[in-house]
Amino acid sequence: MNPPIAPRFADLQQFEQCINGGRMTADGFDANGDLIIDAPNDIFSVAAIQAALRDLRYPLIVTFQYDQATADAVRQFKIDQTLPLPVGLAQHDGVVGPGTSARLNELFSPPKAQPQPPSQVPAPPALQAWGQLISFRPPVSMQATLNSRFGIFGGPVVHRLEDARGPINLDYYPVRISAMPLEGGQTMTAEQLLELVRRNFNNFVDSQPEGCTFHPYDPNIDTAAWLPPFIQTAFPGAVVSIDMFSNGFNIESGSVVLSEVAADHWIFSTLWTPSDLGHPVTGNRQWGFVPVSAGEFIFFTRGADRTTARLDQQFSQTVFGSAHKLWLSFQRRLAAYVNNNGGLAVVEPATSDRYDWFTVQATYHRPTVPWM
Repeated sequence: MNPPIAPRFADLQQFEQCINGGRMTADGFDANGDLIIDAPNDIFSVAAIQAALRDLRYPLIVTFQYDQATADAVRQFKIDQTLPLPVGLAQHDGVVGPGTSARLNELFSPPKAQPQPPSQVPAPPALQAWGQLISFRPPVSMQATLNSRFGIFGGPVVHRLEDARGPINLDYYPVRISAMPLEGGQTMTAEQLLELVRRNFNNFVDSQPEGCTFHPYDPNIDTAAWLPPFIQTAFPGAVVSIDMFSNGFNIESGSVVLSEVAADHWIFSTLWTPSDLGHPVTGNRQWGFVPVSAGEFIFFTRGADRTTARLDQQFSQTVFGSAHKLWLSFQRRLAAYVNNNGGLAVVEPATSDRYDWFTVQATYHRPTVPWM
């Protein structure tokens, strides 16, 4: 019995066929290993293999085409992984067959975790704090821009919460700041601190070996949209790529779009992109602050999301467990920055719970923006 398919290869039929004896070659797809080409290569399977090899530090870009660079990277991967030579070959070739696909699947499979039943949905308005994120959709104009940029034949690329799988995760990670930190001898405002966090986000979360790194999806397009200071009239839409690490390996990648921005918060929404493919979760996450008394603020991140694909749902405990560790590191690092720079911050208890989606949807899902 074959092991489960890793989330990043979920629903890619040709990749799974490779594990079961098929072969992906520069000339096309051989479904049963008889050395006869049966069909064209599935471009999404090719892209997933290219993205996986890229994340393993092979010099590849995602082209959706099984080109010579891809064949060369596959050949070198086989050598580096000391995969056995197939019968009849004197040296490794650039074909993705059972051995190559199985090893890629193994390297990018998260550890198994037993699913837990969702928590009972409390009576309204207990979850109202997440109502905005549960109902949030990027503006129609942004959806159109993203569809034009990334969509195959202009198709939708923003993940839709209604189309995701399993329970909904609702989480909250607060830090109480009683005295703002200093910068250049001056006390920062809450807006300035949030801005500093945004512009230096990788300093405020754990990265390797267990964590994530955030970077503009396309440096030539998204850097300019992401780096300028936030103002309420700023144009959102920057796309950020997230590399997700486990045991030092980039086991998964995902993309998000800066879907809303204001002086006191910003929101990321998950989406599909050609290089990162589907994000393992579907939904929205907000970073921001709220005043609680004179000079005292709660800084936080809050999320509302569900697993995206069938195999993401199968590994849901790992998906949400890894995210929980990441946002705990955000709390810890933000508090440390404040306390190390003349301020006073305390990490407050975090919450991360799963609830039945359909019950939550009936009460709190009230979108005002249509899907395209």
